[in-house]
Amino acid sequence: MPKPFRSAKARAAETLRAALWGIEGPLLASRNARFQAAPARLASCVSGAQLDKRDGVAVWRKEARREHRAVARPGVVTISDAGLIGHTGKKSEERSSLQAIINIVDGTGRPLFFPFKKRWNLRSSLQHLDLLFARRREGPPAKVALLGSSQVSFYHFMTEVAGDWWFLKQMGYDVGDFDAVVVHGHRSQWQEEILDMLRIPREKRRYHFEVKERHIDLVLPYRTKGDAVTVPAWMCEALWSELGGGMVNRAGTRKIYLSRRDAPRRRMVNESELTARLKSMGFEVWRMEGMTIAEQQDLFGSAAVVIAEHGAALTNIVWCPKGATVVDIHPTVPAMPCFKIMADQRGLRYVPIFMAKGRNLARDDWTIGDAEIAEVLAAAAGVPKPAMAAAG
Repeated sequence: MPKPFRSAKARAAETLRAALWGIEGPLLASRNARFQAAPARLASCVSGAQLDKRDGVAVWRKEARREHRAVARPGVVTISDAGLIGHTGKKSEERSSLQAIINIVDGTGRPLFFPFKKRWNLRSSLQHLDLLFARRREGPPAKVALLGSSQVSFYHFMTEVAGDWWFLKQMGYDVGDFDAVVVHGHRSQWQEEILDMLRIPREKRRYHFEVKERHIDLVLPYRTKGDAVTVPAWMCEALWSELGGGMVNRAGTRKIYLSRRDAPRRRMVNESELTARLKSMGFEVWRMEGMTIAEQQDLFGSAAVVIAEHGAALTNIVWCPKGATVVDIHPTVPAMPCFKIMADQRGLRYVPIFMAKGRNLARDDWTIGDAEIAEVLAAAAGVPKPAMAAAG
């Protein structure tokens, strides 16, 4: 039976009320949503909360936060007659990149939100309301996959976009099933390289700021994303499967240090004191800016020891040979455990170095003390750290 006709004025009034009043609903609550549960091997994950108990380290960030609720039942959600409105959040003084945001609406214009991120509604998208009243296109609706989360750093883009693509393929989907694939991002060169490696055709790629679509069948992986706390147990397998290409496991021989001196924030201001000591031990000093994904894979794939200030470049430890040592220097606590979890999955020796409190400077820059330098050098030389007291 055909749906009763509603005038454009009636639809406008209904949608405007939803936008102004903030009437939101979770994706699974939409009457147009269908949910396909993931099998157990895809549903499993390791969380930061489990790390607290297992490792006896009190500084790992807790998973439970008011605005962060982990997905209890991972799977794939398909929403028929959906709409996507992409826009970019405001640029803050401390951020060099803009946040990528996509509003999802159902057939009535009601905003839908993910359970694992802060709620977004249409208050910031009222200028696009005319999109919501567009006439239905002729023929079947387009089928669109939405990958990733609003976080678009190297870590999030690689683990969430590549991870989502692998996840969909494990659930029986293929690139031929979609008319378009939408990702959160800014069309950076390295993002395009990753999408090339995923074999997503360029004519099917759409970035968040290009999306203003209505009356589509939206397909998206329904799993916890957007944090650096919860890492699925299959993440390293997924990255090797989708991005590993012709890489092979080999014995690592190189000792590398990753510098953040060109980063806009969170830099080690007295880095030269550390690098001088490391160079005397045979370490190479590298910066990731300007390197292709393949070059980063080759560098990390030949490493026996990696020392780095905590940051997105450490995502590349997934390419390290099994048994390699990773020294992660955390300038602040509590710390994000994502690289600890990835190192465990990959079979790496992971050594976290935590800075003493009170060393932060402007723009989150920081200094490393003599005691912490000694810890780094001992870890680089393979000297075991003293056992840490169990968390109280």
